[in-house]
Amino acid sequence: MGSATAKPIQSVERALRILEQFTLSEPKITLSDLAKKTGLKRTTCYGIAETLLKHKYLDYDESTGKYSLGVSNYILGQLYAQSMEIRAIASPYINQLADNYQTAVHLVVPDGYDAVYIDKVGETESFRILSRVGKRAELFAAAISKVVLAYQEESVLDQLLSKPMPRYTVNSITDPFTFRRMLNEVRERKIALDNEELDVGLVCIATPIENNQGDLVAVISVSGISEKMHEQEKAIEKDLLQCAAKIKQTIGDVL
Repeated sequence: MGSATAKPIQSVERALRILEQFTLSEPKITLSDLAKKTGLKRTTCYGIAETLLKHKYLDYDESTGKYSLGVSNYILGQLYAQSMEIRAIASPYINQLADNYQTAVHLVVPDGYDAVYIDKVGETESFRILSRVGKRAELFAAAISKVVLAYQEESVLDQLLSKPMPRYTVNSITDPFTFRRMLNEVRERKIALDNEELDVGLVCIATPIENNQGDLVAVISVSGISEKMHEQEKAIEKDLLQCAAKIKQTIGDVL
């Protein structure tokens, strides 16, 4: 991943070239000018611009015939800024958790109903956790995903749970009614558990980090081999809740 020698994808490069033409001094540009600035054929430029428009990376003003940056850029920028800030704030706490329990600790941020890893410290003994920064957690089974889903609107849950739920292990919850009941418990206790539901032998405990308005800002979790995690479950839950409370005090109304 991230290899400098990887062959670039031409269509992606062209799309990025178009987006990079917009500046504070020139926030709106016609199709003709976009084609000239990027060196692309007008038809090619039009096709890419319309695709970016469809996904809200561009806006189009019919009265002026000019494109401008769309709201999707703002959403990604906000997600990036928020994830970097919360990562810096949470860093000493997740490092302390990793030291205390000698296991893996994760920090994720919500992206819609997904959970995206933005930090990982520590590692489990004799068990490799297949998580990495930038990866999206598995829906339904991962404890961090359960936390994110617990904060979703019922309409979103209705749509997600209308489809068959994946079974990763024999412990995976695949019944929508049981899953909803579990989400209610997560909302009440502020604790989510992955009890070997994603990987046999692996247990994960997670808790939400909220701002002062009660919005979900991030999730922290501790993961490790099942026997060790169950032995320390109550202590881990207590420490996770305390860390989340301290981080909440720090971020307050900022995030």
